Amino acid sequence: MCFLSTLAEIKTNTHFEDEYLFIVLKKADEWLIDSYKNRRYGNEKWSTQIL
Repeated sequence: MCFLSTLAEIKTNTHFEDEYLFIVLKKADEWLIDSYKNRRYGNEKWSTQIL
């Protein structure tokens, strides 16, 4: 099996100061969200969430 991953940054127009990092995998020509990390803007510690 071959898995590819990529990093994408999406900017939204909200008043929240959170950062999200989505980990996606390409499997059988389909992109799937595997997990994500989030943190308050400026905070060094990421919190990991598995989907």
